[in-house]
Amino acid sequence: MKKGFRKYFNKKFENEYGKWDSTKEFKQYLEFLEMKERGEVLEVERQVTIPLIPNQYTSEIKHLKTKTKVIQKLAERAIDYRADFVVTYPDGRQEVYDVKSDMTRKLQDYIHKRKLLLYLYGIKLIEL
Repeated sequence: MKKGFRKYFNKKFENEYGKWDSTKEFKQYLEFLEMKERGEVLEVERQVTIPLIPNQYTSEIKHLKTKTKVIQKLAERAIDYRADFVVTYPDGRQEVYDVKSDMTRKLQDYIHKRKLLLYLYGIKLIEL
């Protein structure tokens, strides 16, 4: 694969508002900012990490000259879900939004993470 090749043809870019994975995501952020100015939204957080499965470790016994030591080794890395936006409304409710292409919505990794988010936290992801 060539360096800089984008699998789903989205264009990453950076501007005064930050770094963006796509123009669609940036336009959605501007829409949320307008809603905030009108008082329809209290807070808009970007790229919020939500833990799904923590790091998993195994114990390994190491015999040294004078003692035996138990060492914790990382067996599996944690799995997190990074939401594009978490929006807080005046009534206190929070909603999690993600800008996804039709291709990404079909990926098993994404589907599993979406299901874990609902199962563990009761968060129904809103796809844009």
